[in-house]
Amino acid sequence: MAKTLLKSIVFTVISVLSILYTFSTMFKFILFVSGNSSGLLDVAQVQHKVSASFIAKDLSLISIFIAVHSVMATVSARRVFTYLGLNPIHRSVYNSISCFSLELLMKYWVLILPDIPLIWDKSDSSILVYVCQVFQALAWLCIFAVLYILDFAEFIGAKQVQYYVEDLGCPLLSKTAEAQSVFKNMRHPVVSSFLIVLWCVPSMTIDRFILASILTLYPLHMSNISDKDYAYVRDMYARKNYSMHRTP
Repeated sequence: MAKTLLKSIVFTVISVLSILYTFSTMFKFILFVSGNSSGLLDVAQVQHKVSASFIAKDLSLISIFIAVHSVMATVSARRVFTYLGLNPIHRSVYNSISCFSLELLMKYWVLILPDIPLIWDKSDSSILVYVCQVFQALAWLCIFAVLYILDFAEFIGAKQVQYYVEDLGCPLLSKTAEAQSVFKNMRHPVVSSFLIVLWCVPSMTIDRFILASILTLYPLHMSNISDKDYAYVRDMYARKNYSMHRTP
């Protein structure tokens, strides 16, 4: 009994710390990709000439993030956590390690401003800059709205620990078959909104083009979402919207 209580306390602490770290990292990432109205990534390291070494460095940072993010999501990683009796904090550890690799990417990313023209540059158009900012803000709102619809507590790892403490089993198994299908086929069903964040900018540098291209191909490659999954998410959105706006 005491051992179970101790594990519950340790898992709760890990979950809380993971949630705080995830929120902090996500806030930094929003500023990283959307903080500059011109479309430039918000970084400290700037290289004013195209260099293969700096491009290779940026590619390496993305590769590390994708590798960590992918390995932690594998069935083998889940089995290891289950074998060690740590399955309730798998999501918390997964989020924390992914956030750490994302922090490395943001800290050491090199902004490349070549002497040659950018891929596109319309930052002199104040109207276009404003439109891009509006679309970026709406895209972020849509991303968080979808996460809320699909169980935000489970996404950040809090529900797994709560279910362990209350001895309720796995939270995913308590969901409908439709919901389990969505979580299995597309863990982050916000690709279209994220594409707006990545590509809807008045200026596109080489380094942002690299980041946007890889982070576009990666979720599209990993996604197996079906028409039924899309219909389920749309139905859940309608229900949430109705429950939030109905009169008491």
